[in-house]
Amino acid sequence: MFGTKTLFICGAMLGVVACETQMPVEVIDTPKECAAASYQHLLWQPQSFLDGVTLPKNTRVIGPDMAVTMDYRSDRMNITIGKLGRIERIYCG
Repeated sequence: MFGTKTLFICGAMLGVVACETQMPVEVIDTPKECAAASYQHLLWQPQSFLDGVTLPKNTRVIGPDMAVTMDYRSDRMNITIGKLGRIERIYCG
């Protein structure tokens, strides 16, 4: 009937096919970039200037000496306020 080589090759191919059908399929949701580039005109303005500005969802305003998480989120805009109460940095993360 079948030789040892043929059975070995069929067994190996069946193992590969079995592995492929058991692998889960993941849908990767690519996060959107934040809009920090559009808000660079706010640099060096007083923090109170932000009261009249509509900021994107997930925007984080970081005050001086304020503790924040270090997790990176490409869809989050960060606005750093300096010790003099002015906007010093606007960036994604």
